[in-house]
Amino acid sequence: MRNERLTVIWHPTQTADCPNRPPQCVNLWIESGVYLVDGSFLLPRLSWNVASENDLGSNKLNVSKAEPDQVDLLDVCRIRIPEKIDRTLHPFPDARKSFVVEAQDDEFLFETQSTEERNRIVYGYKLVIARLASLLMLRDPRAVEEFFGSASAMVPGGFTVGK
Repeated sequence: MRNERLTVIWHPTQTADCPNRPPQCVNLWIESGVYLVDGSFLLPRLSWNVASENDLGSNKLNVSKAEPDQVDLLDVCRIRIPEKIDRTLHPFPDARKSFVVEAQDDEFLFETQSTEERNRIVYGYKLVIARLASLLMLRDPRAVEEFFGSASAMVPGGFTVGK
């Protein structure tokens, strides 16, 4: 699940300011965190951006110029299968294929192509987030390798093991 890019439909929540927001086909993935030399880190994130095909001539599919929407994995409170969908907030999703990501400040509704794919994503993301939280709570060094890339990879502000 951590190294997979999934194509799903994001159903933005309708608001009084933006009452006609259409569903969008998006790429959804978990972006690795960054471990910095001073011991601090940028957390892994659940990210998504609009799937587009602007550069067909250059063999670049699904390239989007917009910054991805993101939620820190540890800000995710719940990932759940909705029992019912409020049609005033989300008028179009198929409830059988939808799942909700509840963050501290917001809620995001996504729809997959099938119920089986939805179940795989929901339970897979739950396991990934639980593993990240448990490794960080235990201060297990495996968290760096699993969620923050290779400890020996050089990044700006990063470190190299043994140096």
